[in-house]
Amino acid sequence: MHHQTTTSQPAARETEPAWLAEARCRDAADLPWIAEPATRSLDQRLEMAGICLTCPVSHECERAALEFEVTSGFWNGRDRTPLPHRCHAHAPQHDSGPEHGWGAA
Repeated sequence: MHHQTTTSQPAARETEPAWLAEARCRDAADLPWIAEPATRSLDQRLEMAGICLTCPVSHECERAALEFEVTSGFWNGRDRTPLPHRCHAHAPQHDSGPEHGWGAA
């Protein structure tokens, strides 16, 4: 069987790291690996995490995500897209009520 290739495909394969050919996620391209987190269902996240758990190149995947400072997508079993920052120190202050504890003065 003869497959027709575009000129961009061979160039992309030449720049891919060798370990990527063994990544299990390549066999599950229908999953939302690089979609926005809000569009991924819990079932899809669990399925992707399960694929990552049995992937023979998970360490290389993690190393690449750290090396390239990946900030989106699903890599090595977890979502790399940062969640909105919400901590108590940056919460809006309310003028009503005691500052700390019950009835503080």
